[in-house]
Amino acid sequence: MASLRDSDLRRALAFLNERCEPAEPERYLRQVLEGLYDLIPADHWAFGECGAPNRPGAVRVQVHPLDYTGPPIDLINNLGGALALPHPLGFAEAHAARVSRISDVLTRREWHELPCYREFYRYMEVEDDLCAYFRVGDMAAFFGMIRSSIVPTRDLELANAVIRPVLAGLKNALALARLEQKSSLLAGAVASKGRPVLVTKLDGTIITETAAARRILLAYFDKEAFVDRIPQALLDFASKQRTRLLNLENKDLLSPAFRLYRDQRLLTIEVVVQSNGFILTLREESSVPRLDYLHHLGLSNREAEVLSYVAMGKTNAEIALILGISRLTVGKHMEHILARLGVETRTAAAAVAIEARKLNGA
Repeated sequence: MASLRDSDLRRALAFLNERCEPAEPERYLRQVLEGLYDLIPADHWAFGECGAPNRPGAVRVQVHPLDYTGPPIDLINNLGGALALPHPLGFAEAHAARVSRISDVLTRREWHELPCYREFYRYMEVEDDLCAYFRVGDMAAFFGMIRSSIVPTRDLELANAVIRPVLAGLKNALALARLEQKSSLLAGAVASKGRPVLVTKLDGTIITETAAARRILLAYFDKEAFVDRIPQALLDFASKQRTRLLNLENKDLLSPAFRLYRDQRLLTIEVVVQSNGFILTLREESSVPRLDYLHHLGLSNREAEVLSYVAMGKTNAEIALILGISRLTVGKHMEHILARLGVETRTAAAAVAIEARKLNGA
C-alpha cells in the first residue's frame, strides 16, 4: 500500500478493519461487497464461483447493491459467465491474486466488437470493470465490479491494495465453516455416550470412528471395511434417509435404522442425518430369540421362532432373511400360527407372544 495516497491508504485500512472481520462465508462476502461498493464506486460489485456453480455446498453468487436490475443470471451463465470476459484467467492462489480491468487488455473499439459485449454487456452500458480471479482450496471464484466509464488507475491500485487481505479473510471464513461443521458432527458423536460410532461426510468418507465401530464393520462387511469410506450399501441407506428427511415436513415419521444379519448376530445401525454428514451408531446383538416361553402354546419349534420375531416387530421379509427361508414359507407358518392361537391378525398373535413372555419372565 506504500504507493497509495495518504487519503486512499486511510480508506483502505478503514475498509479492511470494518469489513473484513471474521464471519461465516455468506455474511463475510456480504459485508466485503458492501465495503468494496463504498470504497470503489461502481454500478455493482459481485462475487461468484466460476468453475463449479452447481457444486453442492458452493457459495452462491452475491451482488451488491441487492437491487440488481441487469439481465438475468441465467443469461450470464449461458454466455460463459465470468469466462466470457477478456481477462487473463490464471486463477492464481489467493495469496498471489491480482485485480485487472478490461481497459488493460482491450481498446474500447475491441471491447465493443466482442460477442459478450454485443449480446450482454452493452445492455448494461458496461465500458470497463475490475476483476480478480483466484482459487481458495477447490473453489475457483472472482470478485468483480462493472462501470459505465473507464476505471482510473487510482481505483485499480486501491483494489489491488485490499484484494489479498480480502481473500485471506475469505479463506479463513471457509476454514472456520468447515471446522464448525466437523465440530457439530463430532459433538453428535460424543452424545452417543460411548457406543460404537462413525462420523462421515455426505459422500461416506469417514471423519472419525471408534475402535469398536471399526471392529464391527470388519466383522460384517469384510473387505469393504478396509477403506476410508463406509460400505456402499450403508451409504445408500443413509443417503436415502437424508432424501426422505428433505422431502418430509414431519421428520418424526422416520425411524432410520440399517439392519444386517450374520452368523446369528443382528447389527443395527442408527443413522442421524446432519446438514453436512452422518452420525452412525452401531448396536450388535444375538438374533437367536428365546423360545421356551412359547412352547406351551402348541407351536412347532419353527413356528415359535417365527412368532418370536413377529413379536419383535419384524416383517415377513426380515424373518425370511434371518431364518434362511422364503417369504412364502414364512407366510405359511403365520397361517398355522394364527390358527393354533385362535386369532385373526399378526398383531393379535404378537400380543399373545408378548403376554406369554411377561408371564414367564422371559
